[in-house]
Amino acid sequence: MKKLLVFSAALLFALSTFVSGASAQDGKCKQLYKKGTDSIKKDKQCKNDAMNVFKKLGSQIRTCKAHRNNMRACRKAKRAQKKICRKKKKVCKKSCRGGKKACLKTCKGKKGKAKRKCKRACRKAKRKCKKVCRVDHRPCKRAAKNTKRACVKAAKSTAAFAVCKDARKLTRKATGRLFKCAWKHYKGAVACTGTSLLQSLSKK
Repeated sequence: MKKLLVFSAALLFALSTFVSGASAQDGKCKQLYKKGTDSIKKDKQCKNDAMNVFKKLGSQIRTCKAHRNNMRACRKAKRAQKKICRKKKKVCKKSCRGGKKACLKTCKGKKGKAKRKCKRACRKAKRKCKKVCRVDHRPCKRAAKNTKRACVKAAKSTAAFAVCKDARKLTRKATGRLFKCAWKHYKGAVACTGTSLLQSLSKK
């Protein structure tokens, strides 16, 4: 569904760009767009295709509800596991800070070079500790990804996904028919705008 919405948005953006280009570049292109609009209004097949897209999309939204819920559960499981990973890392880093404080207390009473050496050793120990926290955090993150991957795989083996897949296929077919119909009426205008824009770019 997201792919369809992105495709539709891109198509509308491209069409609006061409229309604005036509308005700015060439009156002939504007006439072709007007002609295309007039002809598409009279085309019953295009109207039926447009209605069919909305029907199929509505059916897809209803049919895919169970599959969407399964996918949402997979995302939630991953987020929950990542949250646990972050908490563990936070606790680990906190213990590193505590270790440094404890280490610095042992430096009290020392002077000069010995004190500097002691503090340097404390900082080094903290950095080493934090590195261990990061290294330990990676397998936890990978485990969260693997959990989601396994969940998605399981979700795609359910009947809910099979039904949803068929509904998406029908929506794509309906959208393709509508696109073909729109192209039939607007291809001349689009070609005109493309030529006008290329000419204006070559002049620059």
